[in-house]
Amino acid sequence: MTIKSKTILLLLVCSLVPLALISVESFLSARAALEAEVTRVLQADADATLARLEDFFDKAAVDFSSWSAAPEMQDALIDDAITTPVSLITMSAPKCGYCCRSRARWGYGK
Repeated sequence: MTIKSKTILLLLVCSLVPLALISVESFLSARAALEAEVTRVLQADADATLARLEDFFDKAAVDFSSWSAAPEMQDALIDDAITTPVSLITMSAPKCGYCCRSRARWGYGK
């Protein structure tokens, strides 16, 4: 091997090794930065979803407490407990036409 080829080989090694090291370091740094950004975005989305869900449950609890305290709702709940399906059909069926004849035939609304 001549001095010329040794010099070229030494220059190539001296230039390619740092280039390879810098490339690997850049790749690892970019990957870490990308993972950190994806984690940040996903965490922000999860926090926003959790806040919306907590807000929904808070509003539902307020609605439930105000509705359950209303006298109209108490009456409706009591009426639902003592209402039978037959009485619901009788109350909601129209009072004219074919329905009246069919209700009488089935034994409802006598």
